[in-house]
Amino acid sequence: MTWLPFFDNSEMMSTKISVLYFIIIQFFLRLYLVFKLTSHITQEAGVVAESTLSGSVYNILLFLLAAHVFGACYYLLAIVRQGMCWKEVCNLEEPACGERYFNCRFVDEAGRASWYQSSNITNMCGPETDFFEYGLVSDAVDFTVASLEFFTKYSYCLWWGLRALR
Repeated sequence: MTWLPFFDNSEMMSTKISVLYFIIIQFFLRLYLVFKLTSHITQEAGVVAESTLSGSVYNILLFLLAAHVFGACYYLLAIVRQGMCWKEVCNLEEPACGERYFNCRFVDEAGRASWYQSSNITNMCGPETDFFEYGLVSDAVDFTVASLEFFTKYSYCLWWGLRALR
């Protein structure tokens, strides 16, 4: 991802951005299939649904699909913004910075715990500090969405997607 200058060949950031693009492309492919299916059903039957209830359920499912995608993108953007803050702090601590420890592959490495204790990342990139501006995703950082249980995290992101679409 060399065309994005603030990623500086960081494997962690490139992976997260790639997942974000994958979700967006997958959403557009699903949307294409839904519209193709809807037009086929309309041509064959003349209407999308024979009753008002089934048509409403169909539209609500489409709305929830869009909210799910917006929520997933919001979650990934929050993680990317947090990673950008970590990278900024890491640049301040340049000689002793352990940027490779940002990658999940090195979680169990022996030097990671001592690096984490000596690093200033948790103090400077927390939600209560003014060091880094999180912008739109500040709610996710305030509520530490990334460290929640899966169902809570999924529900929060879906709620945010519904809130964004209304």
